[in-house]
Amino acid sequence: MEGWTAGYILRLSAFLAHFLSALFIGFITAKCGNSFIVDTFAEGRAGYPMRIDGACQPPCFFGMPQAYLAPQKGLEWNIFALLAAFEWISASFSLFQLRPSEDSPWYVAVSALWNLAGALLLMPYTTQVSALQVGITWIALFLATALQAAPLVCGFTPGRVVMHYAEYCTSASLLFVAVLVLFVPSPPSWAPLVGFTGVLVCNLCGIGAHLCLLEPKEPGNPPGKDEIYDGFELDWQAARSRFGLFLAHSWLGLLLGMLIIIYLARNWLGDAIVPWWVRLILYNLLVTYSLFGIWATVCYAVGSEWWVSEGLGGGLTVLSAAAKLPVVYSVFFGLIAEPTGRSLCSVF
Repeated sequence: MEGWTAGYILRLSAFLAHFLSALFIGFITAKCGNSFIVDTFAEGRAGYPMRIDGACQPPCFFGMPQAYLAPQKGLEWNIFALLAAFEWISASFSLFQLRPSEDSPWYVAVSALWNLAGALLLMPYTTQVSALQVGITWIALFLATALQAAPLVCGFTPGRVVMHYAEYCTSASLLFVAVLVLFVPSPPSWAPLVGFTGVLVCNLCGIGAHLCLLEPKEPGNPPGKDEIYDGFELDWQAARSRFGLFLAHSWLGLLLGMLIIIYLARNWLGDAIVPWWVRLILYNLLVTYSLFGIWATVCYAVGSEWWVSEGLGGGLTVLSAAAKLPVVYSVFFGLIAEPTGRSLCSVF
């Protein structure tokens, strides 16, 4: 069992915070999820076509109305189910980060049961959830289980930083969608999907960058204890130099998601008519998501072993809590605890 070091206490605190938040928001989802469904709409070029005697007036594109006010069935988003899913995944990975050794079957089994419970909870028979959202949630929880079982099943040890990135592939993407549909009510249907993909690609490329950086300078000659390969030395004949490409693609994916929100919400970013808690979660996401990329880049630029492992991992743990936990409770108090929310759903 790992001693009570500062790093272990930090990870334990993060697990407890995510675990309690997941249970809390899961309960709220089961009670009130059906009251907070957000529709998405097609974004057309002109007009509001209507069907008259089976034909579109004006003509439709492939028989589908090309108007912004045409709702996209099957692309609805359940806000509280999104919040529950990303907190459930965060709690799962936070628990796994506490394992005493790389091949602890007990931690793998508990994490798998936790993931299964989340998959069974976030289903249409408990709350109104679209097939798209159910599919994304199930895939995310299945991949979490597969990654956590990898050290036992195939002997692959991802490492704490890689597991952080793997978690963010889904949890950070789900959080992005939740914040987007809150700040941009009834958004165009492409925005959540493209933003989700951008954040997913950002973290996938982060995994690639991190693994490239840890490659030995020469086969059979691993980096020294206090020094790793300088990924910012661009020698394109070396496989390790793909680190720079991975890092660039990671930033491009992140900027894609950030610019989607800024573009769609550009007229309301500083407008007092938007509730304070909605502005809070948007600014929190823009700042913390940017800090994820900045912190990782700084740690890689410093280049020592401690910065790329302990420093980077600890910073990601702190930023994860800072990015996710305020959203859960801000949305709860904004949507449920205020008088208008209580009229829609009684929690207790």
